[in-house]
Amino acid sequence: MNVRLPVSVAVVAIFLAACADRQDVADSDGKWIGTITTEGNVTTVVNESGSVWGGTATLVEELSIGVDRGEPPYMLGPPRTVWDDGDLIIVPDIQVPTIRVFDTAGSFVGEIGRAGQGPGEYQYPWSAIRLSDGRFAVSNSRSDWVEIFSADLSYQERWNATWEGGRPERLSAHGLMHLGDTGVLYLTYLRIPDPGELVRTGFKPIGPGAPSTLLWEPERDEQLLRNCLNTECTRWATVAYGPEFSFPSLTPSGGVVSGFSDEYRLEIEEADGTKTIIERRWDPVPVDDEEWEYWTQRQRAYGLSSNPAWRPGWSDDVPRHKPAFSWLHAGRSGRILVVREGPSRRIEPCTEDPQSGDSDFVPCWESTWIWDMFDADGRYLGEIASPGYRMSPFPFLDDRRLTMAVTDDAGTIMIKRYRLVLPGEE
Repeated sequence: MNVRLPVSVAVVAIFLAACADRQDVADSDGKWIGTITTEGNVTTVVNESGSVWGGTATLVEELSIGVDRGEPPYMLGPPRTVWDDGDLIIVPDIQVPTIRVFDTAGSFVGEIGRAGQGPGEYQYPWSAIRLSDGRFAVSNSRSDWVEIFSADLSYQERWNATWEGGRPERLSAHGLMHLGDTGVLYLTYLRIPDPGELVRTGFKPIGPGAPSTLLWEPERDEQLLRNCLNTECTRWATVAYGPEFSFPSLTPSGGVVSGFSDEYRLEIEEADGTKTIIERRWDPVPVDDEEWEYWTQRQRAYGLSSNPAWRPGWSDDVPRHKPAFSWLHAGRSGRILVVREGPSRRIEPCTEDPQSGDSDFVPCWESTWIWDMFDADGRYLGEIASPGYRMSPFPFLDDRRLTMAVTDDAGTIMIKRYRLVLPGEE
């Protein structure tokens, strides 16, 4: 077994069985303590305590794009994704729709394609990625194709998804794209469930010579049974702070990262069948009585308690604590960002007495956010201090660069680029 560890790490190997290899590992200064166990093709990393960084990292803002009022290219609608290759920042805007390109100074460079339904056009641009050869790939939500543009932003061609033996049934294009470290482009698909099944996410290579196989997230039947009280349950409960399937992410090596938020446990399943399981000890964030009563009233008003197909596994009530995490995202370096809900804060004005049919419902409680970072090998690197904005779930994450779409308290959408500063650095 090969486990990637820094030179400063002291390793004590304990062989538990002929088919298993366990390492109790601690940094030389005791910052990170955990165990790494390999049995067959499965490696389990248990993060017991501490962190590799030995403290909380911070984000230093290097660039901000977006204004409340001003020139149209800088008045941003809600982007689904952001791409930042170090030279250009690409921002799809489904509201216009358009895809804007900015340079590293934040100056507007131009637009990729235009609205429409013909070649080089789109209606709901989901992702825009700059390929390794300098060209641009643009996906359209729910479309089985990707538009390719040249380095000077002019339209070139369309890549259509190809299938051996025909397109699988109950498959729907999602629109999110990922770029592998070998230059392979992946388009995200959803398998529409039959009764008793869950939605399943897959990632399909697309482009000239791309294989027809999909990289699927793992089946979640065990979680389905554990978190539903009846056989008719087809998905998790939409109850405040109920456990959820986090939308999976894809690592640059083609590993599918997924997790179910009733426990702090992630899985990375590689195309070759090897798997890494990441676990971390965590203290659940409690939901205090006042907030719990608020969300319980909201649930009752919408009739969720009386619908047997929408019950969380542990009770018919809002959970008394928040889930282990809210969403995850794999970055270009293989690191994984996990976002958790911290303690709540009360906001005003809001909908004080939530009722069914409230068209302008504004919740009175809002979570603060906790950002955790894991290395590609599964070790917990440490916490990142949140910059205080509401962040969209598909940022661009490199080793030390984090570029994301955020929204301030006034509702202004901005693209922020941050530099990650580790504890002890300036």
